Amino acid sequence: MTPKKTILTNGIRVILLPRPDALSVSFLILTNAGAKNELDQEAGLAHFIEHMGFKGTPKRPNAKIIASEFDSLGATYNAFTGYDFTSYYVTAVPDKTVQVIDLLADIYLNPIYDEAEMEKEKGVVMEEFKSYEDKPASFVWDVFLGATYGDTPQGRTTLGKKETVAGFKRSDLMNFRRRHYLTDSTVLVVSGRFEEEKVKAQLEKLFVPLPSGRDVRPLFKEPAQSQPKVAIATRPIEQSHIVMGFRGFDIYDPRYFRLSVLSNILGGSTSSRLWQRVREELGAAYYVGTSGSNRTNFGYFALYAGTDSRKDKQIVGVMAEECRRLKNSLVTDEELIRAKNHLIGNLYLGLETSFDLGYFFGGQEIYRREILSPGEFAAKINAVSADDVRSLAQDLFKPTSLNLAAVGPNQSKDDYLRELVI
Repeated sequence: MTPKKTILTNGIRVILLPRPDALSVSFLILTNAGAKNELDQEAGLAHFIEHMGFKGTPKRPNAKIIASEFDSLGATYNAFTGYDFTSYYVTAVPDKTVQVIDLLADIYLNPIYDEAEMEKEKGVVMEEFKSYEDKPASFVWDVFLGATYGDTPQGRTTLGKKETVAGFKRSDLMNFRRRHYLTDSTVLVVSGRFEEEKVKAQLEKLFVPLPSGRDVRPLFKEPAQSQPKVAIATRPIEQSHIVMGFRGFDIYDPRYFRLSVLSNILGGSTSSRLWQRVREELGAAYYVGTSGSNRTNFGYFALYAGTDSRKDKQIVGVMAEECRRLKNSLVTDEELIRAKNHLIGNLYLGLETSFDLGYFFGGQEIYRREILSPGEFAAKINAVSADDVRSLAQDLFKPTSLNLAAVGPNQSKDDYLRELVI
C-alpha cells in the first residue's frame, strides 16, 4: 500500500491510507511532544497532559461525557506517551468516521485542564507508579535506564518523578502545550474505509486553531562512561529479573536494519540463541530475549531474562558469551535466513488492521524518516549479510557501553561484574 500524504493549509502533515474493503476506520493524532521534550522540573508532564486530555473540553466538559460518547459510537480509543511522541487514537466502524474524528480532535485541541480534575488525576498517576514498581519484570527496565542515562529524560520512565507530578499546575500544562502542541509537530493519520475528500475537508476545518510553529527540544548530552556498571534494586521475591544492555544509536542510523536481524538471531524468537540455551538447554528461565530501542537522539540494545535468583549469574555469563560469539564468528546462513523470514513475516502479520497500518506509516512520518512500504522494509532486512551482523556486534558490544540492572533478592554487584566479560 502507498500512503497518500497531504499538507493542510496550516502545515499539519496528513497521512491517508484508504482501504475500501476494510471493516473499520482508525484516526490517529501523533504529536512530537514526548518525554524528551521535558525540562527537569517537568518530568512526567507529557504523560500527565495526555491523561488530562480525556478529562473535559468546553464542548464536552467532563470525562463521563467523553467516555459515554466514545462508547455510544462503538469505538475503541486510548492514548499513550512515549519518549519521542504522544499519540491519541480511536477506531470505529466506517459510518462513524465523522463523529470520532470530531471527538478526538476536540480532546487534542481543546482540553480545559480543570484544576480539581488535575488533583484527582495526580492520584491516578501515583497509582500507575506503584503498578510499575510492583511488576519487577517491568521495573528492571527503569533501573537499567536510570543506571545508563541518570536523571535525564533518557534515564527516566515516561511517568516522570513523583515529586514533579505532585507539583504540576495548570500553567505548567499550558506552557508545555504552547511549546510543543504545534502544527509542525503534529501528524494526522486516517486508515481504513473512509471518504477521502470528506475527511480531508473535515481535518482542514477542525485543525485551524492549532498554533503554528516547530518545537524546540532540550539538548541531550550522553553521560560519560568508561567501564561496565551494575545497578541492583532489592525486592523480597523469588526470581531475579535482569537487563544487560549496551548504549547504541538513534533511529536514523543506517545500521537500524542490521540491529533488527542481530536481535532476532540472538534473542528475538523461540529458535534464537538465547532462548535455546537459557530456556531449552538449561531450563533456567521462563522468559528470555532481546530488545533494540532506537529513539530520535539515543538508543540501546538489551538482553533480558527472569530466572531463579540462584541461577542469575549463570544466565548473565551465558548472555556475555553469546555476545562474544557474535563479535568473533559469522552467523550461519541458516540462522540468517530464519531471522529474516521471521522478521518479515511478523512485519506483514502486524499490519492486518487499519490501526496497525496507521502506526506503521504515521510512525515513520512523525520521526521524519523516509516513508518505506512494507516491501521496502523487507528488502532492507533481506540486504543484511552475516558480515553486517558481526561488524555491528563488534561496534555494539563494548565494556565501555555496558550496563546491567537486576531486581530481586539481595545480590552482590561484584558477582555480576565478574560475568560481564565482553
